[in-house]
Amino acid sequence: MLLLLICSCTKEDDTLERIGDMVRGKYVLTTMTWGGSPIDLDGDGTCSKDLKEEFSAFSFAGSVISTPVSVHPPQLYDKEEIFQLVAPMQDIKYDKLSEEYSLRNDLSGGCLYIYYSYTVQEDGSLSYQTVNDRIDDSRYWENDWDIEYLDYHYTYGDRVLSLQDGTLSVRIKGCYYDFHSGQLVTGPVDLKYERVSFALP
Repeated sequence: MLLLLICSCTKEDDTLERIGDMVRGKYVLTTMTWGGSPIDLDGDGTCSKDLKEEFSAFSFAGSVISTPVSVHPPQLYDKEEIFQLVAPMQDIKYDKLSEEYSLRNDLSGGCLYIYYSYTVQEDGSLSYQTVNDRIDDSRYWENDWDIEYLDYHYTYGDRVLSLQDGTLSVRIKGCYYDFHSGQLVTGPVDLKYERVSFALP
């Protein structure tokens, strides 16, 4: 009986270790693709679906793109493992009197932490969840004259597309001001990350 128990535990440990090796590590953003028609985030007159390139013009938001995502290995079956990514933001302001949009700090921008999780089932399969109740959009506020940080209120996690073979792909629902159309737009954004290190803090 003891031998069977030891063999069972070893098999479980091997499965968790294998999955841990598959998912653990630091991941950096390689692509950030807008799912709608091309948009202009920085007002340079060029429209694109490549939001990583569009955000490169923003001094702070551009640096956010290089912030790695850390994914920790599973500790137990059926235990949720949460990880966060940092989404670059425009910091949009809406003037209710003029009905015009603007960027609060020109081409500085900001960031929003978005959370996802994975769980290892006892059969070794993975399931994924969004954890939007952890999002802090407290910078968003509204009064009789304007709305500050409007984009934070409408940006959130949608789903994990894949997490395997050193690649993490997620989808968010993003909110942006498009200089080309002069309109606020919302829609899906796919972010792809590549693992650069197995080491974790």
